[in-house]
Amino acid sequence: MNKISEIFKRGKALIPFITCGDPNLDATAEIIKSMCAGGADIIGLRIPFSDPVAESAYMQSAACRALSNGVTTDTIFDFVSRIRSEIQQPIIIISYANSVFSYGTQRFIDKCAQTGIEGLILLDVPLEERQEFASLCRPSKIALIPTAALIDKQRIEKICETKESFIYFSPARSCAKNLQTFKEIISELPSQMRMPVAARLDLSIPETDSEIKYADGVILETEISRLIDEYSFKAARPIGKLLAEIKTQIK
Repeated sequence: MNKISEIFKRGKALIPFITCGDPNLDATAEIIKSMCAGGADIIGLRIPFSDPVAESAYMQSAACRALSNGVTTDTIFDFVSRIRSEIQQPIIIISYANSVFSYGTQRFIDKCAQTGIEGLILLDVPLEERQEFASLCRPSKIALIPTAALIDKQRIEKICETKESFIYFSPARSCAKNLQTFKEIISELPSQMRMPVAARLDLSIPETDSEIKYADGVILETEISRLIDEYSFKAARPIGKLLAEIKTQIK
């Protein structure tokens, strides 16, 4: 069992995502420390992508700010190496496949292992295409975390066959009913196939409280970018405060 799986054994997980280098790398380090102090169980670091058209306006702005600071994949690996000894929580990388291909897939996975990264989410790699990445992640003990946006029983069963640390559930629109149905399907599976479900939350809609109830973990991303957009280099404190409030709700 890896460190990520152990987190879910202890209860609901709080998982904030931040675009690395937004508003700059020093501020990112400060924000991560504030996240940990606020109760984050897992830290997600996004590699900024030049064309994040499927993302919210806040996420697009975050990527632009990071890229304008000259953040690259190598920069991010160096950054993780620098802060790894100060952060006890597991760190996962969130990326699009093109960034991995451009870097070199084997080289990318090797660097993840060398810098102490425990997990990887590839947002645009469907279940049918994950094997080429999984075969490289497995020997390095890096969790290749599957994503799901649709509720289809057969597909969920196939996702659970991966037996990874958790499922990143990211519906087109945050919806408690969808998450409840998703969880019900998983609960019907044999115990050895069940996987924790971490849901991306949208704090701007009223279903959020219900989603927290049904999820095994909650993922905050857009709200983190919104606070950085609002507070810039002073975002660490309000982000830590937000996480502490949500941590209290999910206990």
